[in-house]
Amino acid sequence: MIKRIEKNLLLFSLVSVLFFSIQLTVIASDFAVTGKCGENVYWNYNNETYELTISGSGDTYDYQFGESPFDKVNIKSVIIQEGVTSIGEYLFEHSIYLEKIIIADSVSKIGKGAFELCTELSEIILPDNLKYIEEDTFNYCTKLNSVYIPNGVIGILDRAFYYCPSLKSICIPNSVKRIESHAFNYCGSLIDIMISAGVEYIGLCAFESYSPRNVYYSGSKSEWETIIVDKYNGNINNGKVVYNAHIHQHSAYSVIESTCSNFGSKEYFCSCGDSFIKITPTKSHSTEMIISKAKLNLNGNLVEKCMRCEEIIKNEKIYSPTIIKLSTSECKYNGKVRTPSIVVKDSKGSKLKKDTDYKVSYPEGRKLPGKYVINVTFIGNYEGEKDLIFSILPKITTGVKAKTQTTYSITLTWSKTTGATGYRVYKYSPSKGKYVVKASVKDITTYKVSGLKAGTTYKFKIKPYVKNDDDTVIWGSASSVLTTATKPATPKLKLATASSGKATLNWADVSSESGYQIYYSTSKSGNYEKMKSVSTDTLKYTTSKLTAGKTYYFKVRAYIKVDGKVIYGDFSDVKSVIIKKATSSGSSNSSGSSSNSSSSSSSKPEIGGGTYYITNTGKKYHVSGCRTLRGSKIAVSYEYASRNYEPCGVCLN
Repeated sequence: MIKRIEKNLLLFSLVSVLFFSIQLTVIASDFAVTGKCGENVYWNYNNETYELTISGSGDTYDYQFGESPFDKVNIKSVIIQEGVTSIGEYLFEHSIYLEKIIIADSVSKIGKGAFELCTELSEIILPDNLKYIEEDTFNYCTKLNSVYIPNGVIGILDRAFYYCPSLKSICIPNSVKRIESHAFNYCGSLIDIMISAGVEYIGLCAFESYSPRNVYYSGSKSEWETIIVDKYNGNINNGKVVYNAHIHQHSAYSVIESTCSNFGSKEYFCSCGDSFIKITPTKSHSTEMIISKAKLNLNGNLVEKCMRCEEIIKNEKIYSPTIIKLSTSECKYNGKVRTPSIVVKDSKGSKLKKDTDYKVSYPEGRKLPGKYVINVTFIGNYEGEKDLIFSILPKITTGVKAKTQTTYSITLTWSKTTGATGYRVYKYSPSKGKYVVKASVKDITTYKVSGLKAGTTYKFKIKPYVKNDDDTVIWGSASSVLTTATKPATPKLKLATASSGKATLNWADVSSESGYQIYYSTSKSGNYEKMKSVSTDTLKYTTSKLTAGKTYYFKVRAYIKVDGKVIYGDFSDVKSVIIKKATSSGSSNSSGSSSNSSSSSSSKPEIGGGTYYITNTGKKYHVSGCRTLRGSKIAVSYEYASRNYEPCGVCLN
């Protein structure tokens, strides 16, 4: 029953191998030439000779079946150099073109399935330090005909040489204790089996069960009978064994050391005179790095040299850093810490890596306006340092306004700008077509601009600045434009004349004014009321309805309109007049008596006194008894009426 199952498995396996062999075709030119297969282990592939060299130190990686980087690759020979300590699981499985392999004695472990399905591999000399031949290691190596197992191997595990039909003889050294199940099963050509006396266990189907074998044992029959031999092991089970046979035990006798460029060799001898030569792989370069560091505007060099053979492995130029700049050299104050990034490139335009090629040291703060020095220090393959200047600009000045104006000066004021140590005042020059510096002030937020012209429009801007410890200055942006003006000149009230119930005022013209305001009072030191506003071209005004015999006081001021605001000049000197009385002939007299004209039967109150009347909807004021006064009748003073209403054309004509 077991024979039938095994034959069915063998048939299935052969079909699987044939299927995979048909599909496995990899063009060498499509395969990478170098890579990594361990933490410190690297491979290099020659796509002209199809030779793969593995070098470095330590173990290679283990892989899952079908995931090796060399799976199906056209590799014909493998050299594993001194320093590598293991061949990982399934590392070379499906390497169906692999014909030979040279393994350094530093390898002490070959993982499961490492050479499974290497159908072209014909011979192998295992390394001296190997302890176990793991399960499936040489499974289906159909052309393998020669294997050297060194004295030092302890165990040959399950299916280690399963279906190696070209293998004709095998010599088990004295160090081997156990040969596990199916270890040499389906090795149909295996004729001579030489077993040393150290073996203690032979597993199920360890050797082909249905073919005759020549079994040689170095010990006595009684020693043989102490070995635990499981079923289905052919002549081994049948006791057809040659006892006290000579079994080769080879030792290295003559050694030629390998170099970085030349293979070495070891010649092994047995006491019987049998010998063979094992080729030892070339050694990997033992390198040192000689670095001439790149400096600012000066290239460096990186030379990798082998300390054994003095071969120059690498000679690379380290290009000097030529571009070292901030992502931005300035920004406006926003109350937050600012950290600009650094861009560093070499003379070929390649970016250098922060914390690998250079380090950046930022100063503390970087929040208030001012100048900050950021240091770039080069490390690794570079040396030198460079300081970069980064500025935080003061925020734009706000709240700019004219606090006071006189005829020949304007006092400016503005809000304090955070972090600013001073301000510059700019005045627009129409003749130059630009703003010019008027003054610079420190630690204050006001400035009086003098020497100006009366009634003239001016434009101002305020720019904040920060003075650094090294006396350099950082300027903020200028404020928005303030448009204002000086007071217009004071008009000279030339003449105030009086006639019957009237007064006529004359004044001298003032340049650049927008108009004039006329004020009056019945007391020189009393409260003055605005009587009238007149346009810029008016230099004379006559008022009527004044009380005869009464003294009136007048004064005039100019005003100018700028940017939606009104700026008033100073008042003129006060002029006074005594209102004359009207005569019966219409001429005036000093008595203040009214004429006999009956043009109005209404009794008019004095101008500046008495009671006048307005209505809820009307736009004129009236005296009592006016025939046009209808509806509501609201009593008001003359001052209120004359400021807000027009005189009635009937009763006040």
